[in-house]
Amino acid sequence: AKICFARGPQQFDEYLKLRPSYPLDPGDAVAVILCSLLTKKWFIEVDEFDQKERLLLNFGHTFGHAIEGGTNFGVSHGIGVGLGMLAACSFARSQTKLSAHALAIVGQLEQHILETLLPAGDPTIPEPPVMKLALLLEKFESDKKHQQTAYRLVLPGFDGSLELVSFPRNEAIRQAVRMAYMTTFQRLGWPIEGT
Repeated sequence: AKICFARGPQQFDEYLKLRPSYPLDPGDAVAVILCSLLTKKWFIEVDEFDQKERLLLNFGHTFGHAIEGGTNFGVSHGIGVGLGMLAACSFARSQTKLSAHALAIVGQLEQHILETLLPAGDPTIPEPPVMKLALLLEKFESDKKHQQTAYRLVLPGFDGSLELVSFPRNEAIRQAVRMAYMTTFQRLGWPIEGT
């Protein structure tokens, strides 16, 4: 989902047309994997050295790596990035003017993530670890992609396409990050300490 969303609304729509919902039958799984791999191939071909387009594949990672580290890896990388995408979308809504079109696309992505990561009634999903907000924020602060004076994030922009943007390292932005995490975990019904 992340790779196709990063490529743009048209590619994400193509991905959704494949009905990539849990559980996937083998034929559908092959089509979804092929779509994802061909999309990733495009990123590698146009930006072999991670200078521009390929950086968009970091969508969800800054928020997600903090979730992984903040739970001592009790949340896996894939789940962490999925949750990170939800947090990034929440942050984008609070900090960026999004068009009605962008809000619709972001809403589709969020719904897909929720249905795919945490399908209702799946008994194999373990109990979520308790999130410690202070630790999540500490891990977010130390992400290697940030600059000394700015947070560097991949977020949906005005038209719904992903953009690499910078925000000043100040208290207002820290509070917006805090709210993005709180909103995400409250939406999931996951426990979070330090709210």
